[in-house]
Amino acid sequence: MLAVNTFRKDSREKLNPLIRGLAVRTLGCIGIEGVLDYLVEPLKESMTDEDPYVRKTSALCVAKIHEISPDRALDFLPRLIEMISDGNGMVVSNAIAALTDI
Repeated sequence: MLAVNTFRKDSREKLNPLIRGLAVRTLGCIGIEGVLDYLVEPLKESMTDEDPYVRKTSALCVAKIHEISPDRALDFLPRLIEMISDGNGMVVSNAIAALTDI
């Protein structure tokens, strides 16, 4: 639980988008349903982050959530669909990849 809290804190890192993206990706890769409660808030924030790396990482994280708990992933689908019209190609392609996986 200490590690999960550290990753949650890192997902709010102001200066470095790489740390934010890696924190969200790591939380999504843990793969335990009990961790999903701690992932929801940082994932919502990262889906609207100003940095494209963080947004593209969050799109892939939604697909990982779907593997663990399909019901929880449904909450993120509207935002994932909005990401298809993002100005960054990497965000768009990862959003489409996540939707395809789902």
